[in-house]
Amino acid sequence: MGNNIRPWVQNRGLGRLLAQETTVSDIIQLLSDRDPSPWEGVVGFIPDEVTREASNANRADLLLTAGGRTAVIEVKLGHIMSAEQQGKYEALQPRPDLYLAALDADRHRVGADAPSWTFISLADLLARWSGTEDPLARALAVETAATVSTWDRSISGVFAPRGAADRSPVSTRSSSRASPRDVSPRIFAREVGWRAAG
Repeated sequence: MGNNIRPWVQNRGLGRLLAQETTVSDIIQLLSDRDPSPWEGVVGFIPDEVTREASNANRADLLLTAGGRTAVIEVKLGHIMSAEQQGKYEALQPRPDLYLAALDADRHRVGADAPSWTFISLADLLARWSGTEDPLARALAVETAATVSTWDRSISGVFAPRGAADRSPVSTRSSSRASPRDVSPRIFAREVGWRAAG
């Protein structure tokens, strides 16, 4: 098929796989195992260990450690971190650096709702492995970053102002299961200011 893949078909299987936060976290751990060096540009150090669901760090999606440095990466795909979960991370001792790796629609949450956290675009994080020398990590990074970037553009289009060139009403979106609850009632409630039930 190569470059002749129709846009609405490209990466739909990968998109379904990536629609789970646990799978995305597992992929990031795999990328890290193949080459941990891209983390230096994100957290300021190259981890010696990348642990999934670390029991000593509130079951963090990813716990990065090197010497005395630690960083917690919480991965979110359209879900909002509860105040209880956020508080448990912020109470960890010794205190790690805290990062929210999420879709671009959640960028505004850091600072407003979570001032002690640093936001990382999930697409940008995955793309950091696109220049690695490891061929598996490079290919996986390119494809996963492209899929997540598509979700970011799709969500952005839904919430773009009426009349904007990049506006994409929900009614025109694909019914594919590939998007991870990206226009869920929670995101919609947050963006347009009404509270959804549930």
